[in-house]
Amino acid sequence: MEKRKFKWWLLVFPVLLIFAVLTAVFWDAIWLRVAPKAVLTSALTKAFSQLEERFREDPLLIVARSADPEGKYTADLTLETERELLGKVTYDMTVQTDGVSHQLLAKGLAKTEDKELDLSVYMDSGFMAVSSEDLVKGNYYGITYETFASDLRKIPLLNFMVSDSLLAQWDASVQNIQEQMSRTYALPALPEIAQEDTRKLLLSVAAMPCEIEKCSVLLDGNAVTCHKLDYRVSGEQVGNILSQATNRDYPSDTAVTVSFYLYQNRVIKLMLSWEAGESAVSYSLSLGMNPGEDTLLLQEIDSSDGQFKELITSVSTQRSESSYEETWNIRKTEEGTSSAVSVSFEWNPTSGDMILQSGGAAVFLNLTETENGFCLVTDDFAQLIRIATQSVSTSTGSGKIPCTMTITKGSEIAVPAYKNLDQWSLEDFLVLLGGIGSLLGIRIG
Repeated sequence: MEKRKFKWWLLVFPVLLIFAVLTAVFWDAIWLRVAPKAVLTSALTKAFSQLEERFREDPLLIVARSADPEGKYTADLTLETERELLGKVTYDMTVQTDGVSHQLLAKGLAKTEDKELDLSVYMDSGFMAVSSEDLVKGNYYGITYETFASDLRKIPLLNFMVSDSLLAQWDASVQNIQEQMSRTYALPALPEIAQEDTRKLLLSVAAMPCEIEKCSVLLDGNAVTCHKLDYRVSGEQVGNILSQATNRDYPSDTAVTVSFYLYQNRVIKLMLSWEAGESAVSYSLSLGMNPGEDTLLLQEIDSSDGQFKELITSVSTQRSESSYEETWNIRKTEEGTSSAVSVSFEWNPTSGDMILQSGGAAVFLNLTETENGFCLVTDDFAQLIRIATQSVSTSTGSGKIPCTMTITKGSEIAVPAYKNLDQWSLEDFLVLLGGIGSLLGIRIG
């Protein structure tokens, strides 16, 4: 009997079928191993598009386009307030600031119903000075915060006019001014890097060799297994990534890791971390499965100098045909103490009308973009400042303060030479107190 030949080629079909099934099931993992650059580039491009569409009408972009990392701004403003002795006072001023140097310079006109006075005010963390061409021929007269009380007592005959209790009130006000001028108003650190530059930076990182591993992350409150792509750089490459991303200088031994977390071929999280000696800092951005709609989570962890600092910010948005809504929840932990703040707004892109809310307080304003900056109009300027700086009001004044301001990026402030309080004559004091002090709400008695 003739022996039947084994038709081995018949096994090819089931083998190919099994291979096809396995390939389909594990295609993402296989393709990620074979061509990680292609997978990551595609995922990043999609995420960029979703984020661009999401924040297309975000009014914060109007402010961000005028943002200066040193806090240098110029504002032309008109502000109305009520003074007990003068009634309504209108200030038409140009105000310049320098956040890094804690400087402020305001120049312009103060108008009441029956008079108009030119006014200049300079303030920094050490002293403040005022001037008026009409009153003191443009010379600056100043007070040094630390020595205010003792300097005031050196003015001849002033002891007969200013009681100890009034002097204590004035000194408390001066110390409050110093505290405010010395304060650093820190917002979440946003790098001064253009959107297109950010895209190019991340895509250039994606083109480098990487390490791939599986890991578990939280996604919508559930643990999922995803692939993490780690790109490690050191030496000169550090400056190109960290300097642009954080606006800081780094030592030459800094090691940097840029990580992308992929789940179902989507970038759900990005992380930038660096180590130098005993210092370590990490920044992460969780995008979720749908960056166009999901809540975004930004986290900064800094364990430098033996201290632990953490800043967690969640950003949620909603859009309709006539409004754009955004909420920021910020939690900060430093030296074992935690604090939290929530800020939200609803903005009409067509009219520029906005409602800004935080901690139960609300303010109505109008925000529109100008050629070189933006214009802001509000009927309650004091409330806006309290929300923006998260400060607690100690003012006993009543009524709202209407304000219109146009803000542009940049300033040039020169520290003026001034005559300090201990060198004033009694005549200087009375002229300044009567002419400028009343405009600033200062009076005897």
